Amino acid sequence: MGILKCRRYDIDRTISRALACAIVTGLLAGVCAGLVLLAARVFGVRAPAAAAACTLAAAALSGPLRRRVQQAAGPAVQPGPV
Repeated sequence: MGILKCRRYDIDRTISRALACAIVTGLLAGVCAGLVLLAARVFGVRAPAAAAACTLAAAALSGPLRRRVQQAAGPAVQPGPV
């Protein structure tokens, strides 16, 4: 609805960004879960410290990971000229 309201008809760009966002969110959730489990079991770190480490790792990885996923998803959603 927002696409029609703002007259943004570049639906391929919107789909590409939404797809990249969903993939990055899933990957970061997996990284966070793995880091928390690793910190808790191997290093014996308590939950707040593990959550802090997870937050820092997610913040550091989100930008580069988003750019790579958008570059990979872009050609799949936006085919070249016909």
